[in-house]
Amino acid sequence: MKGQKTVILLSIFMFLFSGCIEMVDRQEWQPEKVRIPYCPEVEVVSTNQEYVSVRVRKGECLSMVIERVFSIYLMKKGYSGTYNFSKTLYAVIRSMPKTALKSRNKNLIYTGEEIKFRLPYQIVVIKRFNYYLPSKRIYGLNKVKAIIDFKWFVHYKENYFDCTERSAFVEYLLENEGFKAEIVENINHCWIIVEVEPDRFVHVEAVANPPYIITDKPYLHCYNSIYEAMHRNADEYDWWNVAAEHRKFISRKVSW
Repeated sequence: MKGQKTVILLSIFMFLFSGCIEMVDRQEWQPEKVRIPYCPEVEVVSTNQEYVSVRVRKGECLSMVIERVFSIYLMKKGYSGTYNFSKTLYAVIRSMPKTALKSRNKNLIYTGEEIKFRLPYQIVVIKRFNYYLPSKRIYGLNKVKAIIDFKWFVHYKENYFDCTERSAFVEYLLENEGFKAEIVENINHCWIIVEVEPDRFVHVEAVANPPYIITDKPYLHCYNSIYEAMHRNADEYDWWNVAAEHRKFISRKVSW
């Protein structure tokens, strides 16, 4: 009798145990709906290529002076809350004759110096919208790991959906959960850094499937927002265009 009870209890235990294993095994990656935000827009503003004159403020370099002139010009035309495309700035600097500067050196300008230059025939601006959702700042390495634990449905494709678009999406995902995330890049690659404790950042490789935390490595540029990233290269970070073209964009593991 005692032996029969033992067999029965053992059978029940094995049944429950096998059920637990089945629950663990019965997991799959399912599509997750992605919110398409109010995306930054690139717009071209035409000018009459008029000459403008401006005095240098303390601490300004030549690109800062030109960007200030652009901002004032755009505000007069009704554009506010925009980022100027950096390639437009540098095109003006390259076209500016050295004789326009007192030092004849584009890397050396003086406070109070008056600089006169001609506006380009077009100014490319990046219009800002409510791209990021208001959220309370949070921290935690495990929380970051949970957020980036997804798989890409859309395959990697150079100049369409590569490291820049993937990094921009991961930055957007982390920011809207409450983390401080930034897009960083070197000469030939782009990835994410995210603050997991006050003043402590970890690096995230966004190209991987799924993304994962990597060893810290040096970078050349760091962008605090999508607007700063697009300021440098307006066409490289538009992940939302890719997401809009694909019904399935990312997936997460779910149990059933």
